[in-house]
Amino acid sequence: MWLFRAILAVAILSAIALPAQSDTPSADPKSQFFAGNVTELSDTKVTVARTALGRNTVTKSFIVNAETKIDGNLRLKAKVTVRYTSSDDGDVAVEIIVRK
Repeated sequence: MWLFRAILAVAILSAIALPAQSDTPSADPKSQFFAGNVTELSDTKVTVARTALGRNTVTKSFIVNAETKIDGNLRLKAKVTVRYTSSDDGDVAVEIIVRK
């Protein structure tokens, strides 16, 4: 019986010691990735398309700004991987990596 009480006491104390989790999202949004071929390109926007399972084409557009890092020669039909974050204005490209 004393073992049960000791285990119960440890469980209660550890539950009290755990920090409370808040329901508010963090201020720093997590980066996401999207890979495919460039279908549209301008100074402020890049559109990338990929084919999922050989049937469905998924297309995403990304905002390109002064903070966007571009690795390689970005051009139409280039294979790219885009690291982006979501904002109220849309998906903002953080980094665009041109693959060979």
